[in-house]
Amino acid sequence: MFEDNMGRVPNLEYRYTKIDGKKVYFLDEEIKICVSFFEKEALVTFAREDVFKQIPYPYIFIRATSEFRKKLLLEFEPDETLVLFLRQDEINDRFLDFVDNLVSSSYLDEVGNRQVFRNRIGQVRKFILVSKNPKIVSEIEILRMKKPDMRVVIPFSYDDFFKETQQKNIWQKFHSRFNGVDLFGYSDALINDWDFVGRQAEVDNLYDIYDAGKNSGLFGLRKIGKTSVLYALMRRIRVNGRYAFYFDCSTTTIYKKRWFELIQYIGEKILDEWQSYHDSTGKPKINRTKYKFDEKTCGDTLREILKDATSSMNEKRFLLIFDEIDKITYGLKNTQSHWRGDNGERDFLEFWQALRSISQHHPDLLGFIVAGINPRILEIQFLNDGEDNPIFTGGGMNSLYLPPFSLSEVKEMISRIAMLMGVHFSEEMYSLLATEYGGHPFLTRKACSYLVREYKKQGISAINDIFFRDIKNNLTVEEILKNIVYIIETLQRDYEDEYKMLELLAKGDHDNFRRILSEDPVKIIHLQNYGLTKVNGDKFQITIPSIKEYLISHSTPDYSFPVGGKSKRETIESHYKGVLSELYKITNNNGDYNEQRKIILSRWSEFSSIFGDKEFLNMYFDICNRYNSDNHIKTDKILNKPYFDILEEEYKKYLMAFDWIRERIDVYVNLQNESVDKSNKEETQQFIFKGDYIAGGVKITGDVKDGAIVSIGDENKIQSIQSEIFEKTFREVDKQTNLSSDKKEEIKQKITAVKDAISDGDEVNESFLETRLKNIKNMAPEIADVFLASLISPASGFAMVVQKIARRVKESSS
Repeated sequence: MFEDNMGRVPNLEYRYTKIDGKKVYFLDEEIKICVSFFEKEALVTFAREDVFKQIPYPYIFIRATSEFRKKLLLEFEPDETLVLFLRQDEINDRFLDFVDNLVSSSYLDEVGNRQVFRNRIGQVRKFILVSKNPKIVSEIEILRMKKPDMRVVIPFSYDDFFKETQQKNIWQKFHSRFNGVDLFGYSDALINDWDFVGRQAEVDNLYDIYDAGKNSGLFGLRKIGKTSVLYALMRRIRVNGRYAFYFDCSTTTIYKKRWFELIQYIGEKILDEWQSYHDSTGKPKINRTKYKFDEKTCGDTLREILKDATSSMNEKRFLLIFDEIDKITYGLKNTQSHWRGDNGERDFLEFWQALRSISQHHPDLLGFIVAGINPRILEIQFLNDGEDNPIFTGGGMNSLYLPPFSLSEVKEMISRIAMLMGVHFSEEMYSLLATEYGGHPFLTRKACSYLVREYKKQGISAINDIFFRDIKNNLTVEEILKNIVYIIETLQRDYEDEYKMLELLAKGDHDNFRRILSEDPVKIIHLQNYGLTKVNGDKFQITIPSIKEYLISHSTPDYSFPVGGKSKRETIESHYKGVLSELYKITNNNGDYNEQRKIILSRWSEFSSIFGDKEFLNMYFDICNRYNSDNHIKTDKILNKPYFDILEEEYKKYLMAFDWIRERIDVYVNLQNESVDKSNKEETQQFIFKGDYIAGGVKITGDVKDGAIVSIGDENKIQSIQSEIFEKTFREVDKQTNLSSDKKEEIKQKITAVKDAISDGDEVNESFLETRLKNIKNMAPEIADVFLASLISPASGFAMVVQKIARRVKESSS
């Protein structure tokens, strides 16, 4: 970082003669602005005037002091900043074209050496514009609505400097523009993630892949900043004199088109750009009629356009960017049928075959980037009737995920916006917000937006952790929940297994989570790359607490208590009292949920194998403990009578918490009972000897201490009991509502295989039987628990070897 010098570098003048003999004349008022303001706030390092499209543009470079950079949010910009003077009252986008041209051009220094501008001012993401137009601020806002991807302009008028006698008044006027404006909730590009917090590594990476003649993908959760990165990439490409075309596949303009219509649409966009280039350089009109599009020849026509356009424009490689690619991805049920591949439709295949063919055979003409939530488009290997996916890469090669912000990036984003709004966040808030919202920039900004509104209402001095915790529940209900829905609804709609895995993690159902994980490990890689999950010890966990709470409150509860026709209030209170009374029995204490939690944690060696995860224990016990029906009592404004009313997500959250605790209590009680049964059996076994003995209809075979078979009645009775065990298990499979028909049939086949293997008695293939039982346990843990218990039961009459294997599988962790 340069020292905070002010003034101007030696020998710099605002009126001078260039080496080529041309004279440069800054106007008197422009010189006054430079001397009275910029030289007082910064070091002016360069002054020049260039003519672009017949319009003169005087400009300077400044190396600002630390304080100046903070005031204009330039802390993370290049060391030198462009200040451009605009003498015309009329505001259009020509000055933006001049800046684009400036960065890509060069100049002769004072000793005649050629220098490149971008070596001094970088890619100019932000610059200061000083205009004669007194309405420059509103004019820039209008222009930004037309061009949302434009560079960030920090606007001042000439009058700002002449009407104010002190510099501080200029700053007051600048910051007053944001009074009452919620910059955290503002959707303008000025406040997007790219403009405020660098994603430079990702932009550089994508550019390098493009420059190397390769294609790539960019993936991540909604509102994580993908589009901002893509816009930044396009700016960089255009600054380097090259061309990129952006297509938003979530618009009907794209996803309702057939594949050949989309190819034509792309070709016409390239023709438009080509014609614009001809217009700006004085070249003749393009003969567009020579390029004919139809379903059979559209790919060839696009290739001819690319060849002719790149040759005419001296362009090395056009880049096509397809954002929101999930909307035209094969096999997703919420895409249009022709892209989805219904009824043998081949749009996905034909479209990508056409683009892939051009890209492979003419890498100097065309490259593309696909961007969306999930890299499925690159991971599907086969389509339709087994045909290869033209852009299959396995999802790994040149695929980038946009990660959540780090703590330092969260701090950077919040502090820069807060400073501009005149709001103060205490230091601990940065880590608190980074943890609560997992570094997701959109959720973090929405939370800050709510905090600032409440901060202003209450008139407090700073937003701190105490203030945050006091209003967090209201913040979650009013602001966060609806935005979480927006962020993860695509997962719920299009990527059901990934969403289900998140639900299972939220509820602490690690067994079913591991089952899905074993079937397709790639899904957890997606969730980790989204920044939604991480490994903690030997378990996965959700990284964003607010998303975890949302998933809990919106999952379908497993009602441990029959609710019948009870009201919501009666249902919750019966759960509350019922679970608490059962906790009394295992802790021998009558305290509330908070007290029960303390006891369980103090005796963790006794309870750890049952409650497993302290994080979930704390979360669910906290939910249960804070239930108070009075909190949900409202008053009818007409009848002036109180009534009970609870939000559906809160209702589900309570039920989920009670059920989670109840399930673990049941496990604990069952284990205690098994321990007692085992003790009783060992005492009984002392009176049973080895060999065969029949008395009173009971047949005892083998060494009971080593796992005897105890069968009631004759052999027909034994077979009847065993047959009923299998029939009952089949019926349990049919009852499962969370299993598809195909999955149920597969489980039944494996149970039948177990039945056939058991019929061999002591000659059973142990390896085969153990494998089948483990498969059933992985696919349907609840069914397996009952089935294995039946096999182990002495009263079932199964052979000793069968009991031994069933017990081993039941006690195994996988």
